[in-house]
Amino acid sequence: MARVIACDNCGAVISSKYDFCPECNAKIKKHRGTWLLVILAVIIAFLFIPYGGDGTPGIMDRFMDLTQTNDEHVRGVKYGSPNSYPEITYEEAFESFFGSPTWTYFRGTQEGSNVEHDIVEFTGTCFYRDSEVKARIQFTISEDGNTFEATYLSFNDVPQVNLILYTLIDKAFSEYQNSK
Repeated sequence: MARVIACDNCGAVISSKYDFCPECNAKIKKHRGTWLLVILAVIIAFLFIPYGGDGTPGIMDRFMDLTQTNDEHVRGVKYGSPNSYPEITYEEAFESFFGSPTWTYFRGTQEGSNVEHDIVEFTGTCFYRDSEVKARIQFTISEDGNTFEATYLSFNDVPQVNLILYTLIDKAFSEYQNSK
């Protein structure tokens, strides 16, 4: 389909079907592929922007969440329950309490240790001191793979003490329990 374009040489408004400008006889440059380059640039930009501008999980977090939904480590934590709330899973409580929840698995070290462990990381948004923050909670899986423990919390990548970690988890579970 022909479009209306401007001649690069004289500025005349002409149809894109012409190979030469009818006004100045200059060869018309066909700008094919411009949209392809724009689309490619947008896709690349999204791949390198890990979080949304408002601190919410971005496209890479969501992609990782989708690809790791069936990971045995992620499932083990999501479907697990703390001793104080045996009837509620982490998945139920966290996905109700936090916005934009994502779950991922990786091998890594705990702070102050050189020993690698299986880690399941949860990220989601919540409010802390009247501001929306991105919470990152890490669960360390035991060597035998039968148990796990919440071992790390950060808000907007600022580490928090364990007291805040355990209080936040309890708040998520108690709010879920009270909503039933």
